[in-house]
Amino acid sequence: MLMVLFFCVGLAVAAQVVTGVVVCARRGLLEEQSGRRDLGAQELALESAQRRALREWTATSWDEQRDGSSPVRVSMVVTDSEWLLSVCATRPSGAPAVVAALLERAYDGPDLPSAALVAEEVVWGEGRTTPWLDTVSVCAPAQVYVLRSPASGWQDVDPPGVTAAEAGYDYWIRPLTALWGLDEGWRDAVESWKRSQETAEAEPGVLAQPGERVVLVDGRPGETVRPNEELIDTGPEHPVLLIVTGGACVDLRSLGEVWGTVVADGGGVWLEGTVLHGALFATHEVDLGQTGVLVYDRQILRWATDRSLVRVRLLPGSREERME
Repeated sequence: MLMVLFFCVGLAVAAQVVTGVVVCARRGLLEEQSGRRDLGAQELALESAQRRALREWTATSWDEQRDGSSPVRVSMVVTDSEWLLSVCATRPSGAPAVVAALLERAYDGPDLPSAALVAEEVVWGEGRTTPWLDTVSVCAPAQVYVLRSPASGWQDVDPPGVTAAEAGYDYWIRPLTALWGLDEGWRDAVESWKRSQETAEAEPGVLAQPGERVVLVDGRPGETVRPNEELIDTGPEHPVLLIVTGGACVDLRSLGEVWGTVVADGGGVWLEGTVLHGALFATHEVDLGQTGVLVYDRQILRWATDRSLVRVRLLPGSREERME
């Protein structure tokens, strides 16, 4: 009888131990899955904070909730530096764990050629004798890239062994081997920015946003686009970056003086009656007419390529997980 009793007791203890192990393992697995979901929700909240910081660089807090999950509390705090923002995402369940990081703000710009003008061809009115290109604040000669040079009216193309100063030139003509245009990455980015402007919210994955003086215009092949004159009439202290996509021709005629960088992706530009201070990039023809003039200003081009966009990113090495 004692043997049977000991056997039953041992069997009961073994069953209890096995049951406890299974229950603990299952509970641990469920807690791990819950923790991973919470951590994933916090990571998405940090991405949301980056997009919000693009629109509003200020201290704020909100509840982030996706796909029916518990809300994540997100807080953004301005630091001593105007370029850094502290962000915290608190787990929605379990222990009060926090994922924190620093957001870094910086300026950037589209990838444009370091040149005064790029186009398939430059044309002007018959009989024109006045210079069509001038330079300011340029130590070295400006660069002009064209696919097809006109038969007359151009200076020599970079004569061998002769500097621009010796030749009395302010710019060199360089040949293109193919039509110029924005690369696919920047073209997709421009499309995302335009959609963000329509919805007033940055798209997922888009961590850059045009500045106040960046004008984005949609176009179609064969269409003529004339930008709002109030948007580009900003004066020499506040140049603009005008980007027209879709293959439209950009009509900048009779605008007087304009300060900025103009990009006609897939199209051409008309410049009769306008003096453009800055730089000009077009896929096809640039028509200067009788009076159109380009005044190359390297500082305006540098603003367009270096400071016309705002980027926000997680500062490398700043992400941390902690308990509170």
